[in-house]
Amino acid sequence: MAQKDELIDTKWVYDFDGCQDYWKFKEQNKYEFYSCETGDTTYGSYALDGNTLKIHQIKGAYDKEFSEKSRHRTPNIKFELEIKRNVIVFKGRWETDPEGNWVKSNFIFPEDYVFKKQ
Repeated sequence: MAQKDELIDTKWVYDFDGCQDYWKFKEQNKYEFYSCETGDTTYGSYALDGNTLKIHQIKGAYDKEFSEKSRHRTPNIKFELEIKRNVIVFKGRWETDPEGNWVKSNFIFPEDYVFKKQ
C-alpha cells in the first residue's frame, strides 16, 4: 500500500515523442500536473486511500487570463488513479452536470498512458 508521505516531493512522468507529462506531489495534499501537449499546468488537491489516488483539479496556470465563465478556463474535474509499484495509471474521471452533481465521464484513458516515478 502506498503511503501519503511517500508521494510528497515526488515526480511521476509519462514520456512520449520527446515530450513529458508529469505529476508533482507536494505537501498539504497539493499537486501540480503539466501537459506537454497543451503547455498548461493544472493545480489541485489529492487524497490517498490505499493504492487509490483521488485528484481534484481546481485551477490552471492561465485561468486568470480568461473571464470566470470562459470555456478556456480549467474545468473542475476529479480523477481516480491507481498506484501500482512505481507507476500511476488512470482509472476514472468525474465532471459536474449542469446542476453541479458529480457524474462519471465516459472518457477512456489510453492503456499506455502510464506515469513512472522518477
